[in-house]
Amino acid sequence: VDFLLVAFFPCLMQGMDEVLLPGHTRLELVENPLPYTYIDATKLPQSFSWHNVGGRSYLSSMRNQHIPQYCGSCWAHSALSSLTDRILITQAQLVRDGLQDQMESFDLSVQFLLNCGGDVAGSCHGGSASGAYDYIHQVGYIPVDGCQPYIACSNNSYEGFCANVDTTCSPLNTCRACFPLSGNTTSSCVALPHFPNASVVEYGTYYYPNVSMIQSEILARGPVKASVDATRLIDYTGGVLWDDPAYHSDHHNHGVSIYGWGYDQERDKQYWLVRNSWGQYFGTGERPLSVYHYLAVDSLTTSFCLSFCNLKQVRWGHSGLSWGRTYL
Repeated sequence: VDFLLVAFFPCLMQGMDEVLLPGHTRLELVENPLPYTYIDATKLPQSFSWHNVGGRSYLSSMRNQHIPQYCGSCWAHSALSSLTDRILITQAQLVRDGLQDQMESFDLSVQFLLNCGGDVAGSCHGGSASGAYDYIHQVGYIPVDGCQPYIACSNNSYEGFCANVDTTCSPLNTCRACFPLSGNTTSSCVALPHFPNASVVEYGTYYYPNVSMIQSEILARGPVKASVDATRLIDYTGGVLWDDPAYHSDHHNHGVSIYGWGYDQERDKQYWLVRNSWGQYFGTGERPLSVYHYLAVDSLTTSFCLSFCNLKQVRWGHSGLSWGRTYL
């Protein structure tokens, strides 16, 4: 089964988000037409959200990039959350078509990208969505989060306990299983040669899309990845962040995902529906809440690029994720 993910981000490469690294040598691998070429912009809905399609959410879990310590991995969280959402949306279609028994909840491993993709994708000191997709395409897989849970560390970060943990790229730091110590064993963990994974075969960048281009991508294929100047998001406490000249910026420093758009009848204006990676309590004040809370913004930055990737395969079993064979 082929899955298509589209993400977009500003062209200026600054801050923690969209830092292009030396190993990210192939910026795009494009074959299929983009949705705006076959969707009539005049027929786009006034509002749309993947958080509520027929009363059902197709979004993956809300995560926090700064737990258990600070890590500038917004580029990975936003890119992989959009990617995971696309897979969940396609799973639902497979279930409806009778090709899959049930949907499987999962997240993809941000930590794997931090462990192994440092020269191509990024680290806790920044990276890029296109670099993440390029790296996944190069190695042929991205494991699920259960293989390598997030610890907010990379080999160049020293926050918290990061200086005392091993984040080198190895089979053990790709997918592992751990057991109780017994006898004279010195390690309770072993690398797994087979694990659930997804593979990227197509990705690229589309420069300066207009609103209908972005909406076409979201409607046809799912949430997208965006880069923003997050200065005004620090004190966000809910509601729509309406466009204001004070918010305009020609640079960016943070990655988010956009899962739809809303419409305000009184203002007769549309706005983006955005998911952040600062925890479920983002936008609600300092008190953590066990509910999803999303950001609504009228305008993100002054210019955008469009990045997309095509997933080659994800294999699912009727009782859980089945094992895709990967050679380490």
